[in-house]
Amino acid sequence: MSVRISPASVILLLLILVSGCSTRTLQMTAPPRSVVFDHRLEILNDGTPELLFELKIPLQNLVFRAVDGGFKSDFRITCQARSKDTDHVESLVLQESLTRDSFSACRSADDIFSKKFRLPLGPGEWEVEALIFTRKAVLPWRKFVKIDVPSPADGEFFLQGPFWMKVPTQMISQFPIRFDNSWHINEEAIHFVDGIDVRARVECRYLAWDDIARSGEMLVSLESRRGELAFYHREETTLADSQATMFWDIPVARLTPGPYLLRIEFITPEERREVIGQLDVGLTQAAFERSWEATLDFIRPIAQNEELAYLEDAEGESRLILWQNFWKIHDPNGEAPGNFLKESLCNRISEANRKFSSDSKPGYQSDRGQVYLELGPPDLVENHLDEISQRAIVIWKYVGLGRTYVFEGPYGMNSFSLIRVTG
Repeated sequence: MSVRISPASVILLLLILVSGCSTRTLQMTAPPRSVVFDHRLEILNDGTPELLFELKIPLQNLVFRAVDGGFKSDFRITCQARSKDTDHVESLVLQESLTRDSFSACRSADDIFSKKFRLPLGPGEWEVEALIFTRKAVLPWRKFVKIDVPSPADGEFFLQGPFWMKVPTQMISQFPIRFDNSWHINEEAIHFVDGIDVRARVECRYLAWDDIARSGEMLVSLESRRGELAFYHREETTLADSQATMFWDIPVARLTPGPYLLRIEFITPEERREVIGQLDVGLTQAAFERSWEATLDFIRPIAQNEELAYLEDAEGESRLILWQNFWKIHDPNGEAPGNFLKESLCNRISEANRKFSSDSKPGYQSDRGQVYLELGPPDLVENHLDEISQRAIVIWKYVGLGRTYVFEGPYGMNSFSLIRVTG
């Protein structure tokens, strides 16, 4: 007796195997900062919720091979959503191909592959994993999100966001990245704003399952790590449709470097909704004028002592020139567009701020943050507790380097000091 297996079943089986076998090794395969891999929940006309993914990949992030008449790049997108309540699975597999006439066209900085794809989701908690397999990445790029889809009950509504959008050319910002949402999107992505004259545009989406107009106050605030108010906006607004989008341009050019808490609140007489995110401010005008030492903290883990000494003595407009020259020297791409080292450092600063910040200092300035900036995430992490002294010990092991870092700190606190390095 022979058993027939449909092609769709084979694809689904491969998707599940790839997803299941890769969970442990895919923790460090987030897409590059130049790749937009955004998601949002949308409500269709019949009230059905759908998860919409939007992918944008600059051609520079793809590998092309020579074919008859030009060059071709092949890559695959897989996506799987699993319901935690019923174990139901929604999945898809997309095979994409791009062709260009010449190699120079393959490296165009302005040419971007764009794709939108959807997954239907019912009410409940979902774990969603999307993978992009390219020839350039050793491991696939991974997007993992947990989504709580509310039941379409009368009167149910929530806020979605915030996330960042490109703004007009006179402003400098990065690609969209979504933040934590206390109702419905639980994601740990953080946004790093870097530019001399920079504004960050924030978008917040409002979704409801009815057409009831809701009037209230919309509050937008930006707070420093110490709770100091850096930006505040208040307006009376009425949300009359079932879906609405709101924008705010937040000036950050005068802010000192470091992490800030972004909070958006919608308050009605009946209830209150809030979404929060973290905005990491990097190189701004204030960084050169009054926060030069804090700016140099960004590059201490990768700069030579003589380079730091030279930069520390800089004053006035020469600071910007020397800073730009530093990154020209430390550019593994040479004349090619982009700087992988700088992108990697910005990502690590944001990640260090999320993981290691304490009341006394931002995460990138902590001992663990400095090691993280220099070497990235450790291969192995061990946690120990001395119950007598109530001191916690954290051990980081970098297997490839043969090096071990030992940190100690009070139990229950996020303030750890480096006490020993071996190897």
